[in-house]
Amino acid sequence: MIYQKTEMVKKVLVIGFGGIGCRHVQSLLKNKIHYEIHILETSKANIAKNLKIINANMKDFVWHNHLEEVPLLDIAIIATSSAPRFDIMKYLLKIGFKTFLVEKIVFQSEKQFKIIQKTMLKKGATAFCNFGNRYVKAYNEIKKIIQKSESEISIEVNGGLFGLGCNAIHYIDLLQFFREDNHIEVLSNESKLLDSPNKRGSLYKEFYGDIAFKNRLHDTILIKSNKNINEVTIKIESGNDLFILNQENMKMKVFKNGQLIEQEDFYVYSASELTHILINDINNKKCKMATIDETFLTHIALFKAFNKHIYKKPGTESLCPIT
Repeated sequence: MIYQKTEMVKKVLVIGFGGIGCRHVQSLLKNKIHYEIHILETSKANIAKNLKIINANMKDFVWHNHLEEVPLLDIAIIATSSAPRFDIMKYLLKIGFKTFLVEKIVFQSEKQFKIIQKTMLKKGATAFCNFGNRYVKAYNEIKKIIQKSESEISIEVNGGLFGLGCNAIHYIDLLQFFREDNHIEVLSNESKLLDSPNKRGSLYKEFYGDIAFKNRLHDTILIKSNKNINEVTIKIESGNDLFILNQENMKMKVFKNGQLIEQEDFYVYSASELTHILINDINNKKCKMATIDETFLTHIALFKAFNKHIYKKPGTESLCPIT
């Protein structure tokens, strides 16, 4: 992947310096001559711990303790959990921010989405959702092969307790990336609420079981989270082409007409490798990530699937406790 230099220093705000946020910052530091990095983080423990992890110093950044202290900058990376993100984006839009990179789950309800979408449209703002699979070379090669065929796409994800609520959206986005169709609806839902405490805090729930989705072109994706499995495999099939990717050993098998024709390693970029590339691509108007408008229907489908475990009569205002 070629990094294109930008002429001007970009002022980037990273909100949240936790496990993901610090990796965004680490990536920006790899090209720090291009960025003035601002960080909003209220936890001194997070700051101390994660500065050590990324081998950085306080003086490398401009720090903010409160959202109201943040000046208008070029782009905001929102790396918090999902619960505070609606209020954060609402405020940043109010003071004039127009470009965002946002972690999933973007928001927690249909109502929150629509309020932010309306405001962004009014202000001419854009927000991209960080689905890193779109930058994986193997998935881009698969997409080229699939697009040559008129056959339906079938994806099956089979794994252990990888976080169905947290991570299902990454795999659904793969289907949207391959087909470039953003309409998603639930096909079947046998998900279950996980009893154990969520590592991300008491505000959030996690799920396991099976859940399937379809689009308007009759493509399907089945995602299975089973307590008895220790690895995640992804099977992608279209016409005579079959791809099986193992996320444990990072191997991909390629089949044609039922015959194994190739086996190769594949690589998934970490946030610490990818973020500076994303910011550069956003600046150059060639970012592959879905916008929040494009991932809206996927979020709504997930809310409907999981909220049935939480509410007797879930509605558009019901907050889905996933992040």
